Amino acid sequence: MAWRIDRQAGKIALSMRFPQETIRFTGAHEIGHWLLHPKEVMHRDRPVKGLVVEASSRPAQEKEADYFAACFLMPRRLVTKALESTFSVRSPFIFDDTASFHLRPDDLESLLRPDDGAWDRAVSLASAESYSGRHFHSLAKQFRVSVSTMAIRLKELELIRE
Repeated sequence: MAWRIDRQAGKIALSMRFPQETIRFTGAHEIGHWLLHPKEVMHRDRPVKGLVVEASSRPAQEKEADYFAACFLMPRRLVTKALESTFSVRSPFIFDDTASFHLRPDDLESLLRPDDGAWDRAVSLASAESYSGRHFHSLAKQFRVSVSTMAIRLKELELIRE
């Protein structure tokens, strides 16, 4: 068993065999099920590594629990504040020549004309540990979530401008 909700026992059980980011997101996801789906008496789940890019095939209840977890672990106000203070910018973050240079001085073209558009930019912003000569913990590390989960949240909150 990886994760389980048992309403009759009043418990949410989590396996500790997974990376910290997975445990945190899945725990928040299961709390989402507990609060949003009260008629669900027993629920078992596999580990949730974070928000999923291809979420369209997931059942509605799973998407709702994912969204709850994202809002719970990465509230809009705190993510906006962290982005602005970490990068010393006003949101949304604008990817221009200067920003791209500070994020990837050896390969700024990959951000100016990314293959995967906003996704590459969101990943670089979520995982950046230095900018404009300053070093810091990445946004993903600040919120203790995976880089992909933070990148999706940045896009979802429209904190990145093309």
